[in-house]
Amino acid sequence: MKKFTRAVTVLVSSAALVGASLMGAAGATAAPGDVSEIGLAAGSTPRDVAVGPDNNLWVTGGISNTIAKVTTAGAVTAYALPLPANVSDPWGIAAGPDGNMWFSLRAGGKIGRMTTAGAVSLIDLPDSAMRPQDIAAGPDGNMWFTELGGRIGRVTMTGVVTMFNVPWANSQPHSIVQGPDGSSRMYFTDSGADRIALVLMDGTTFGSVQLTAAASPSGIANVDGSIWFSMSALNRLGKLVADTTVLEMAASGTPTAMTNGVGNTMWVSLSARNAIAKYSAQGAPLGEYPLTSPNSLPAGLVEGPDTNVWVAQTNAGKVARVLSGQVPVATSAPSISPATGVKAGTTVTASEGTWDYAPASYTYQWQACSNGADANTCANIAGATSKTYGATAQNTNQYLRVGVQAVNGSGPGSPSYSSLVGVATTPPPAPTPVTGGQTVTIAEGVTLTLKSAKRSRAGVKRSFAVIANTSNIKGKVRISIVDAAGRERQVVAKGRWLKPLGANTKRALKRKRISRSLSPGTYTVKAVFTPTPAFRDNYPVATMSKVITIRPPR
Repeated sequence: MKKFTRAVTVLVSSAALVGASLMGAAGATAAPGDVSEIGLAAGSTPRDVAVGPDNNLWVTGGISNTIAKVTTAGAVTAYALPLPANVSDPWGIAAGPDGNMWFSLRAGGKIGRMTTAGAVSLIDLPDSAMRPQDIAAGPDGNMWFTELGGRIGRVTMTGVVTMFNVPWANSQPHSIVQGPDGSSRMYFTDSGADRIALVLMDGTTFGSVQLTAAASPSGIANVDGSIWFSMSALNRLGKLVADTTVLEMAASGTPTAMTNGVGNTMWVSLSARNAIAKYSAQGAPLGEYPLTSPNSLPAGLVEGPDTNVWVAQTNAGKVARVLSGQVPVATSAPSISPATGVKAGTTVTASEGTWDYAPASYTYQWQACSNGADANTCANIAGATSKTYGATAQNTNQYLRVGVQAVNGSGPGSPSYSSLVGVATTPPPAPTPVTGGQTVTIAEGVTLTLKSAKRSRAGVKRSFAVIANTSNIKGKVRISIVDAAGRERQVVAKGRWLKPLGANTKRALKRKRISRSLSPGTYTVKAVFTPTPAFRDNYPVATMSKVITIRPPR
C-alpha cells in the first residue's frame, strides 16, 4: 500500500449554482424534483457520489483525476490524486468503517483511501490491468468491490487485498451493495453474464439468478430490505425475491444507477432521458425529474444527509441535487422553560423538539390561550416569533404555548406545539418552611431526601447527599453534624447543586472525613435546603435530619 502522508493539492471552487437555490428561505415552498447543479473541477467526468462520515458529499472525478468534497450548501473542494490521469480514472466511492472514503481507480488497477482532510493512500491490486468498478462497505468490516475482469475483490482496513474469481463465464461484475440488515453477503450485478448475484463473506461462495438475455444489469440498491437492480439494455427494473426469483417491471430512459431514498423510496438515473426517476419501495413510479444540463449522463446517485438525492453528471462535469420533497416531520413536541412559576416579566424559552429529515432552520410562533385544558382557545401573539418570549401583564390568568416549524430544502414541515404553561396573576406567597425527617415534601409531588451513613468512626470519610426527585430545582444545601443540644459541631457539605442524577433527579453530594474531635455518641445529620430566588415562589426552605452514631477513631 502506497501512503501519501501529505495532503494533496486542494482546488477550491466557488461552485456557482444553476437552478433552484440550495437553501430556500424559511417558510418557502419547493417542489419535489427541483434541481440545483454544482460545477466541479475543470475536466471532471464524475462517476459516483457517496455520503461521507463528515456529512458531506464525495464525488469521483473520472478523467479529471480528482475526488471532490461537496457540502450540502454547494461549496466544492477538489483533491487531485497523485497519479497521471491515464492511470487513474476514479470511479466508485463509498464511506468505510474506518471513517475514510474508499474509491476505485478503474484505469489504474488500484483502490484508493482518502481521509476527510484529503490525504490519500493507494493500494495496488495483484495486476495493474485489473479494472475495479464499484465499491461498498461490507458487513464484515471490510470494503468489497467489483472488477470488470470477472472478479470480486475484498480489501481490509489495513490494505490487504484478496481477489475472488466469479465461477461462471462471461462475467463482468458492475455494481455492488451490502445486503439487508443482518445479511452476511454482498449483492452485485453482472452485466456481462446477465446475472444478479451474491457472494458470502468467505469470498468463495457465490449464488446467482440468470436474467433475460442481453439485460445488461448495472445499478443495484437495498431498498426497504429488498434488493433492486436496473436492466439498462431492456429498460426494466428488477427485484430479487428470496435470492432465487426475479420480479421485473418496465421502466424507460435506460435506467442505470440506483439508490434508496427517504421514506422508503427508490431513485434511478435515466441516462437516455437525462433525468432522475422516483419509485416506491414496491416499484410504483412516483415521478420523473429532468436535469438542467442537456445530455448530462446522470450516473451514480445517493440520498444525501439533507434527505435530498445527489447525482453525478458525467458529461456535464457537475453534481446535481434533486429535492426529495420530504419536509421535516416532528418526532417529539417542543417544550417551554421554565414550565412553572411564570408571571408577567418572566422570559420563557422554547426548545425545538426533535425532527426527522434534516431540518436546516426553525420558525416560532407564541400563542396565548384562555383555557389551560383546551388548545382551541389559543391565538397567535402578534410579533412573538422568536425563540424566547417575555410574558406581559396581558398574559396574566392566561396560558402560553409555542408552535415550532422546522424547515429543510424541501420546505417547512407541519407545526408542532408545546404543552400549555400557565401565567400567574400575582406571585404566590412564599411557602412555609418545612421541617421533617429523612424525606420531606416541599411541593406537590416534589420531595427531598437526606442520605448518609447510620454509623461511622471518627476520622473516616463518608458520603452525605440531598437528592431531589426532579431536575427542575435549584438552591443551596448545607449539611452538618449537630449534637443533642442542637449545636453545629461539623459542617460536612455546603453549596449549590452539583450535578444531575439521572434524567429526572438532582443531587448535592459530598464526601467528607468525620472530625476526630467528635466524642463517641449519638448525633444528628442535619440538612438545610434553601431555594434560589427564582424558585422561592415554588419551594420553601426545608430541613431534614437523620441520626448517626459515631464511634471512636481507630
